[in-house]
Amino acid sequence: MAKVTIRVDPRTGMTYFPKGIRQEGFVGKIEGFPNALTFTLIKPGASLADVERSLKIILDDIALRKDQKANANPKMKDGGNPAKLPTRRYPLFAKYSRDWLHEVTGFSKGYLCRVATGKVPLSRSFIERVCLKLGEPKAELFLPDAAQASPRPEGSDAGFS
Repeated sequence: MAKVTIRVDPRTGMTYFPKGIRQEGFVGKIEGFPNALTFTLIKPGASLADVERSLKIILDDIALRKDQKANANPKMKDGGNPAKLPTRRYPLFAKYSRDWLHEVTGFSKGYLCRVATGKVPLSRSFIERVCLKLGEPKAELFLPDAAQASPRPEGSDAGFS
């Protein structure tokens, strides 16, 4: 999931929402649930069940970010040297080659390499698109212990590294 920065002028209280957020329907009167650390904005017309599902996705993304931060090399300012990082941080890259993933998902090979080495954090859109295109749950593709537990699917070996 991409981070979005919403600017609030401290003097006037005027708030700037990026164009992409406004195009998604966050215009007019927007409800929100504030607490001590976060503020959840709710798209006009969204049901509470939809909000709950959306928050579960956010929590999953936060867990992935925490895991990635824990695996980063703290001595490096960018989180790690690609030459020293493992090339397969996620089971996805142990099961499928980057060339095949490029063909199936449409992500560039360079982007897939940066995700595989941890140079780029996992985003919700990346996870959802990969899971949708491959027809597998995210637990099978993105949790570290799934690589040993998950057998390779039967059929063509064209997509395997």
